Amino acid sequence: MGRRISISATLLAVVLVLPLGAAGDDRPGLVERTRATLATLVAFDTTNPPGNEAELAAWARDSLAADGIDARLVGPPDADGRANLIARVPGRSKSKKPLVVVAHVDVVGTEGQAWTTDPLTLTEQDGFVYGRGVIDNKGMVAASIEILRAMALSGKKPKRDVVLLLAADEESGGTVGTGWLLANEPDLLEAEYVLNEGGDVRIVGDGVAYVGLQTTEKLSYTFTLTADGQDGHSSMPLPNNAIARLGAAVADVSVLRWPLRTLPTTRAFAEGVAGSLEAPMDTTIAAVAEVAPGDPVPKVHEPTLEADPFWNASLRTTCVPTMIDGGTRSNALPARATAKVNCRLLPDEDVNAAAALLSETVEPHGVTVTFNNSGKVSPVSPEDGPVFKAARAAAGDVWPDAVVAPFMGTGGTDCRRFRTAGAACYGLLPFPLTADDERRMHGTDERLGVDDLAEGTLFLQQLILELSR
Repeated sequence: MGRRISISATLLAVVLVLPLGAAGDDRPGLVERTRATLATLVAFDTTNPPGNEAELAAWARDSLAADGIDARLVGPPDADGRANLIARVPGRSKSKKPLVVVAHVDVVGTEGQAWTTDPLTLTEQDGFVYGRGVIDNKGMVAASIEILRAMALSGKKPKRDVVLLLAADEESGGTVGTGWLLANEPDLLEAEYVLNEGGDVRIVGDGVAYVGLQTTEKLSYTFTLTADGQDGHSSMPLPNNAIARLGAAVADVSVLRWPLRTLPTTRAFAEGVAGSLEAPMDTTIAAVAEVAPGDPVPKVHEPTLEADPFWNASLRTTCVPTMIDGGTRSNALPARATAKVNCRLLPDEDVNAAAALLSETVEPHGVTVTFNNSGKVSPVSPEDGPVFKAARAAAGDVWPDAVVAPFMGTGGTDCRRFRTAGAACYGLLPFPLTADDERRMHGTDERLGVDDLAEGTLFLQQLILELSR
């Protein structure tokens, strides 16, 4: 089990007990600067929609430029208030392809959430820092900015160029972010490696058990359920009430269960982390590691897996209602009611088959299903080689007993775009999290441990240094 450091009086006490490694001797300064930069970033309201990332991107450009780092804003000329940033620390070798580090600066909103702190103010309480985006993804933005600055100020050039891309619009599809960038900045695809969000450093018990390095991810599709009915006055109810029929359909969809099964990546992940988890999950995951890709998980293990949201989502396609809309007045029957159902498909799942199952489920209620079949794919980045070697070296310096294993992301990231375009992209969330705290992502009181911010920053720095050699 990986070592945990108890909450310390100051950040300096945390970083000074960690191995020096290749990170140099300014670890306390790096952590302090990352904390200060994170506070600045959280204060920028980049809630998407509308995003408004340009102001934050301009601040980052000016901050990096002050230390001599070439940085520029790029993006669609007609995207008012939106911008991406590309910064570069040049390397010694012109023959080596660059390392590209990607982090998005937009965040989801907090409307309807009962935060106990101001989500746009970095607030420390009981050993945690709270604020929208500290996990997703401004913590990684802050660490990446300060790691780049430390590289430039060290006077020691890396062997390869290190490029930082701060992307807009990840939370709403990436049209003005990586979607635009990969079409208009093709040199980004010349990267030897791309690092992005999407992995997992998991705290189990009192230690960091594993580092999940994302090599592929599930595919997100949103289906629209529509119920049409006769409108009129609510004082005279009608049998084809659109809201009532839609509600029954949504209830039936919510209990659909796809088979629990492994893929090559999820089986490799199970093999890697088996022995690092707590009972009874450890025994169950050891059994999952023996299941051939594509085969169903034995039913005896279903209750344990289904009780854990992470493993349940990792081993099956899931569909969940997320939005509902219908009616205009409390005393009027609506002519139409709709619901959004977000499905996260295993990468080899047939989306048309999933749509057919949804249609079959809601058809008895007179409800229809529509969706945009955009033909998404989720390629797999190599699951061994230099990136995994570097990740194991970096993790070994910070969490000596943690295992590093390939990981399939259950959420969507910009990595899919890079992989689809042919680049090897690896997702990581460098900061250690418990399962409970990871579920705060996009939710109320998003938070990050003070020590975990320090450890994750040092891990990311070591990884970048290893890959830029």
